Amino acid sequence: MRSESPADDGVPARGLRPGERPSILPSFLLGVCLVSVAAAENNLPWAIRIDGEPLAAQWASIDERWEIVFQTASGPRTVNAAELVVWGKCSEADRGPWILLRDGGVAVGELRGLDREHLAAESRLFGAVRLPRASVAGLVLRLPGDRDGRDRLVDWVLAGASSARGGEASAEDRARLVNGDELRGALDRLADGRVSWRSGAEPLELEFDRVLAVRLGGAPPRAAEPPGPKPLIAWTGWRDGSRLLVASLATDKNAMRATLPDGTAWTAAAGDLTFLQPLGGRAVYLSDLKPEGYRHVPFLNLAWPFRMDRNAAGGLLRAGGSLYPKGLGMHSASRLTYLLTEPYRRFQAEAAVDDRTEGGGSVGFRVFVDGQVRYASPVVRGGQSPLPVSVDLSGARRLDLVVDFAERADELDHADWLNARLIR
Repeated sequence: MRSESPADDGVPARGLRPGERPSILPSFLLGVCLVSVAAAENNLPWAIRIDGEPLAAQWASIDERWEIVFQTASGPRTVNAAELVVWGKCSEADRGPWILLRDGGVAVGELRGLDREHLAAESRLFGAVRLPRASVAGLVLRLPGDRDGRDRLVDWVLAGASSARGGEASAEDRARLVNGDELRGALDRLADGRVSWRSGAEPLELEFDRVLAVRLGGAPPRAAEPPGPKPLIAWTGWRDGSRLLVASLATDKNAMRATLPDGTAWTAAAGDLTFLQPLGGRAVYLSDLKPEGYRHVPFLNLAWPFRMDRNAAGGLLRAGGSLYPKGLGMHSASRLTYLLTEPYRRFQAEAAVDDRTEGGGSVGFRVFVDGQVRYASPVVRGGQSPLPVSVDLSGARRLDLVVDFAERADELDHADWLNARLIR
């Protein structure tokens, strides 16, 4: 078994022996364990703050300035969203149809109509909704039975959302049919369970049950971004499995108003919000930055890339039964390097083997700062809960994330650095 890779910069990717203990156990881990017990006892979700202190808390109110009041066992706590990493659990819908937005969002609802200007749908949570067609990347009408199949189909739809996604943006629409065929042309109208399609000289009428998914062509014009800091936005998760990127949230009595970046506003019951992850606050996600370098040393001959906001196989990041919108996917043995061009206080993440391994896989996670090991995990196996990681970055100029072989060589070693982030 190959247990060590050549290292030209003093940061080897080596194997961990089964049962090897970490060189450093952060006190943050103990805090998370204690809070997990409290959360279970009080049946409350977690809120993880920037300073690393988790809270067992249910949000009580949110205003348009992103001030969030959490109700905890010891009383109310107010936290601005810029100081929050994540609250709650992001779940997935197991039934469709899915409306896929160009920003990566997913809305679950029954389709009522689509023309050249707007899409209309009926959501179990939000009621009747209406979206500009330019905001919609496409539709998934029939969900594959397996999660990998769903991920591939969603990625096929989103590949046409902009030229930045795989270079496939096109003015024409596409439809993928149940029998494996793919149509190219123009979707004229969708209503009454039928898709009206123009492809060549003859128009087509297709029943919904013949269509797996539709990719809408064209990308909306990019508005010029104003100078200065970008406004805070957030990923939100909802009880029906919808995931929406929102520009603001605001509660009014028992209702929650979610405003999307295009200005569309949807309203649901306040209790339907189950997940919140702000973007643009003090947490800077590594998946939004360009790494300085990446190196993978395969056990045999199969090379694996690293992935941003995806697992090593290209699917969504999943661990412990939850979905994670942000993070990095790697495979043993590999190293990912970032140069820190501005000062940061800490690196934080939750380390896990991705759920797609169904309990298989075993890896070691290590964090190097300026060439010195600052964190080494025990062996992390598939099916285990994510392991919190917190490393001081005071004065640091370089950060290396290393995934090592552990047991059974590199078999199913799909390692996730969930919510991998730099703290300003």
